[in-house]
Amino acid sequence: MDRYDGSSIHSLDGALAASKTGHPDDSVARIQAPVLVVRGDEDHLTALADAAELRHKLPHAHLLNIPFAGHVAYAEGEDIFLPALRRFLSEPHD
Repeated sequence: MDRYDGSSIHSLDGALAASKTGHPDDSVARIQAPVLVVRGDEDHLTALADAAELRHKLPHAHLLNIPFAGHVAYAEGEDIFLPALRRFLSEPHD
């Protein structure tokens, strides 16, 4: 089995690396895996509009915007993040 190194264009890391701006371009639309886009409502590095745009570019994505959390939303709002992640992982995704 090959080890994942993030260099595949089918990975978000690969899509970011292939982009001249450092932001995901339309190539992320080829990612077919379910994706949970997470950001904090007080995140000054990732605007809600940017997270929403990424969510719309990914065909099987969901957006979780955690209130009162910053850029490290999964840790700052773990009481919201963990149940949402469990629900996301347990739901069937088509």
